[in-house]
Amino acid sequence: MLATPTLLLSAVLVVSCTTDSYDGVAAEYVTPPTNPVVPEPVVIIQEPDPELIWPRLFLTTDDLSEDEIGAIAGDLAISQAEQEFIEAGDSGLSTEDKLLLLNYLRNSDLKADLEFESEVRAALRSELSELILEYATNDMIAVSEEEIRALYDANLDQYFQPERVSIRWILVSTEDEAATVLERLSSEEDFGSVAREMSQHSSRTKEGVVEPFSRGTYSQAVENMAFDLEPGMTGTVTTARGIFIINKIAEIASSHVPYQQVREELEAWLYEERSASARQQFLNQLRSEQLAE
Repeated sequence: MLATPTLLLSAVLVVSCTTDSYDGVAAEYVTPPTNPVVPEPVVIIQEPDPELIWPRLFLTTDDLSEDEIGAIAGDLAISQAEQEFIEAGDSGLSTEDKLLLLNYLRNSDLKADLEFESEVRAALRSELSELILEYATNDMIAVSEEEIRALYDANLDQYFQPERVSIRWILVSTEDEAATVLERLSSEEDFGSVAREMSQHSSRTKEGVVEPFSRGTYSQAVENMAFDLEPGMTGTVTTARGIFIINKIAEIASSHVPYQQVREELEAWLYEERSASARQQFLNQLRSEQLAE
């Protein structure tokens, strides 16, 4: 028969990885031991002991005496909750705010609330289970530089960047405004200064500079002007939005996103793919050994 959740979770706590291998795991993986040590079921004691707070986290309320429930809902359990709470990186709270909340918890009635205590223990179980799987399977997952490069080469078309242009522009509404802009530019006034003062486009905060773009990004009239101009030259084009005075900064030839720029992304993708498989194999191994006992 399958072990109870208490026994199985307790067993996971003490499993460590070695370099032994078992059937079904890819050659590059370092696999878990074939005979992990499985402890005896947790024994409930009458007098709570701080050293046994870890195994008690895996028990349900029904498993505990009233004294033990009180101890877990009190400072013994809260100390472990504090550690998990402070180390959590995705709560959006600063460390100072977390400590303020924990101080509130120490002095509130929440510690005696069995529903709250149960949710704390469930949260710790979940976090610990994830950490156990991460550490127990970490050595099983290997991603080589050759494999990352091969993935990049196999998907090179996804990293293709067509020819682009880098420009800055000033958008105005009327011919008179356009004439004023062109007059100021012909007097060798700084383009960025004129853009900040007169442009009606949001790029005025960046002195008229827009992100480099390829064809198919803006209207055909704007793109034709941007691509046809020589670097350093200025032209004017009228569109439904208004009149654009465009200054071409540079042409950017077609290319591929460099390997080093996407290497970490590709490595993370390969790692996640293999991590899911390694975790399932590790759990299957534990289940098989539990059934064999």
